[in-house]
Amino acid sequence: MSYDSEIQESLKKELDELIAMAESSAASINTLVDARRQKGLTLGIYLLIAVIPALLLLWSKELRFGENLGAAHLVLLFLALLSSFLAFACFLQFMKLREIGRDLNLERSIYGKLVSLIDDQFRRMESGKNLSIVMRATIDNRIKRLDRTVQAS
Repeated sequence: MSYDSEIQESLKKELDELIAMAESSAASINTLVDARRQKGLTLGIYLLIAVIPALLLLWSKELRFGENLGAAHLVLLFLALLSSFLAFACFLQFMKLREIGRDLNLERSIYGKLVSLIDDQFRRMESGKNLSIVMRATIDNRIKRLDRTVQAS
């Protein structure tokens, strides 16, 4: 095995490792995007549900309960507790959403660096002129799949 062949083989192995890391990063990005979508939907539902007791609390000031003040106070207390619980649930969902956003930004940054390294490594391999057509097509396809995977998210 010649020196050039050994270098090409080393470059190919490193490129395969970089592409594998980028594929893993792309999968993480897709998972985080799905989690962000789910948490955002959950937060929206919680907010909609939280508005109902809050509106009922505001509206209850206009009602005349007459003789049933004990029951009215119990209903108002229940509505206040329900509103507080839902507000806390919204806060927790919002905090999880922020955490997912931070993780997503970090993962996208890692992915961008990996794609840059893949491009550099691929150019080094091409400059060796020993890159077969099949190997070039295989690498191109893997890189294109990476782009498609992340663009879908």
